[in-house]
Amino acid sequence: MKIAASVLLACLAVAAVLAVVLPDVRDDMAWGWAVVADNVAAYERYLAVWPDGRHASEARRCLDGFAWDDARRTGTVVSYQAYLERSPQGRHASEARQRLDDFAWDDARRAATVVSHQAYLDRFPEGRHASEATEVIHSLRHDERLFTELEGSTDLAAYEIFLERYPGHMREPDARRAVLDMQEGRDIVDLIAAGDLEVETAGSGIRAVALRLRRRTPHPLMVHLPVGTFFVSRHRSTKNMVATDDHTVRLMSAAWTDVEVAAACANRPRDIPGDGDSFAVTRAPNQADLRRLMPVLRQAGADPDVRQAAVWIVTDDADYEDLGALVSPTPHHSLQGSRVIGKTDAARAMQIVAHAGIDITHRAIWRDRLTIADGAGYNPEETAALRAWLAQP
Repeated sequence: MKIAASVLLACLAVAAVLAVVLPDVRDDMAWGWAVVADNVAAYERYLAVWPDGRHASEARRCLDGFAWDDARRTGTVVSYQAYLERSPQGRHASEARQRLDDFAWDDARRAATVVSHQAYLDRFPEGRHASEATEVIHSLRHDERLFTELEGSTDLAAYEIFLERYPGHMREPDARRAVLDMQEGRDIVDLIAAGDLEVETAGSGIRAVALRLRRRTPHPLMVHLPVGTFFVSRHRSTKNMVATDDHTVRLMSAAWTDVEVAAACANRPRDIPGDGDSFAVTRAPNQADLRRLMPVLRQAGADPDVRQAAVWIVTDDADYEDLGALVSPTPHHSLQGSRVIGKTDAARAMQIVAHAGIDITHRAIWRDRLTIADGAGYNPEETAALRAWLAQP
């Protein structure tokens, strides 16, 4: 080997003399030095000077071999990708792509989800495992066990992970319904209509309705009782009730949950509901007006009597005489008593209704405004303001 190297060096020395005259000799000399060094840097230096040289193809083959040896020695996705980036048309490009195909397939099988197999297909639509990936996706989307193992969980994240991993699953609509029910919830009327909620109701005076709720869904349920939820008495002699606040109830378990809903009564002449009364739950026909009214009542800090007066003005078109149906029993006679909603409460209720954007001048009570103005207010300043407002044409 040493003798051969010495001979080669001698030849190169002679060639160096001739190189001044013959370009091909210079090319061969540069190639000879690259062969002696036999490394990536040497072949790259040769190609930098002689990109179209007599030995350029062989230099590139040598570089391709070095790159492939590095890729195989490391044996990773990154190394095979690096080989392809350097030699996209290299002698081993097909094998490198095959190795990457196998790596991607192994990742898909390890994750065992619709998303992982679809990711494989997106990258290798004509890959060695494309047909099997398609079959696995179909099988996963029809695997009932994947959802039944989850069904009934109280963990919202578990449903979200299911939807993320198995898009297009046959039970995807059920999983999405569970997520919506747990995150956003549904109106109590809609839940009852869908058969997803059991409700028992009972009277609780004129300021509340007692409810018992039990979900019929396998997953937790958020129940919304918006302002204006109407409780229609099942006894014609008993007042209907209307929710005066928004309520939200989370039913985490399948057990009955007791709730008391702030409410006001409608249908003034009827009896006050007691615990023996029950209601059908529906939406008030004038729910839009009630939704405008309730925030204004809260902002005004109205007491229960004013709230009741305002609700009757909206739901029953009550005049001042009608508001007198609510009385406080005397100690001596339960059927007689003093009027609860007086002129000041009536005037305040009228103002709040008007401030809610409801045209008070088209309500029956507006005809009684002068009667109400005579005596409304607790102090001179308030009395003057109320009378001035009521005295407008």
